[in-house]
Amino acid sequence: PLLDHLNAEIITAENSNFTCIGAKNEQGGTNIDYFIILRPLLAAIKSILVDTNVPWAPHYGIALKLAWQLHKIQIMTLTRPDLPKY
Repeated sequence: PLLDHLNAEIITAENSNFTCIGAKNEQGGTNIDYFIILRPLLAAIKSILVDTNVPWAPHYGIALKLAWQLHKIQIMTLTRPDLPKY
């Protein structure tokens, strides 16, 4: 799958099941807004929140808060060396 190839994940808002009120359903709308985040950066996410107080309805705003000091986050990834081909 594409996300595995990118080493990424789809991340949705924490405080709402929907980000658009255009098509009402039992949850109140549809969830069509999200982030695709590289897995090594997941530790930097502090929160992802829907902001319903925006002037561009029917969509809501989404606030992505990342760790303040990203340069202090260290992620080690083991890689396999390329071996010579015989």
